[in-house]
Amino acid sequence: MNKINSIRYITPEELKEMSVADLEVTHSVFGKANEVKRDSYTIEVKFDRLTSHKISIQKDDFVLLHYFSERKNLADQFVVACRARIIETQWPEKDNRPAHSSYLLQIYVNDDLKWEEDFSYLQFRKVYLQGIKNGGLKEFLPVIRIPGSQEKEVELEEPKEEPAPNAE
Repeated sequence: MNKINSIRYITPEELKEMSVADLEVTHSVFGKANEVKRDSYTIEVKFDRLTSHKISIQKDDFVLLHYFSERKNLADQFVVACRARIIETQWPEKDNRPAHSSYLLQIYVNDDLKWEEDFSYLQFRKVYLQGIKNGGLKEFLPVIRIPGSQEKEVELEEPKEEPAPNAE
């Protein structure tokens, strides 16, 4: 099996294998009426008409995406093409833990604009898997990755329960 690189070190061969998707870029302003405004910048990868995933980005990324889109006028929302892939890491059974998978989304626009996000514990994982189960997302089937024997799995800690305050 070929090594699957992080999006930071992606090879031209890997890039060619990634599927093309629309990337909707949005700038939103909140609270303008009371003279305190907050800007929000997001990208949303559109896999198909039902399946998409939104990620918050920095203002500088928004500006670079705007320049990359070659728009003449400033727009608060626009679409650019990107390449995207899902990587499914299949973890084997270990100790008392059953075998399971973790999921990573990689988005590539150009060498300056690329993102990677683990969505193993997000609701989007369920939407993505249901889309595959329903026969959609054929272009975005996951690339299967088997972890090396020395790799440590990152596990989320369960939230600790706070003791109830003593009623006196």
